[in-house]
Amino acid sequence: MRRISKDAQYQRNRRKELTPKGFCTTCFLNQAVDGRRSCIKCLTHDRKRMRLRCLRIRNETLSYYGKGGKLSCCARGCTVINIYMLTLDHIKDNGKQERDDTGKLGWLFYEWLKKRGYPEGYQTLCANHQFLKEAKRRRRNWL
Repeated sequence: MRRISKDAQYQRNRRKELTPKGFCTTCFLNQAVDGRRSCIKCLTHDRKRMRLRCLRIRNETLSYYGKGGKLSCCARGCTVINIYMLTLDHIKDNGKQERDDTGKLGWLFYEWLKKRGYPEGYQTLCANHQFLKEAKRRRRNWL
């Protein structure tokens, strides 16, 4: 049987006591929003924290696969460094197969790559070069 610290036990008991009364299960101070377990203040804080976490992992991953280990497009002559314009490209064009195999999308895929030590087979491209690469691939398949 797992041992629970006194503080964790206190939090658990307090949550059981206040949740049925409609209080936030995070801060225990404010009323929870209808249909939720948290108040507006805690929900807003959680969203901000999650947005920063997603941006951080995206920055780390795109920097790792970028030109020279920096946040930049790998295409020759391209100077794009804006994180919102950069994307992760599968060098072998096997993105759909990998999404089906892993079931990971977006920042969850970036975390999946980080946990595996950033494997080979990826590069950072700007949206324009990503689109151009896909257009060339499709044109090759049409001919």
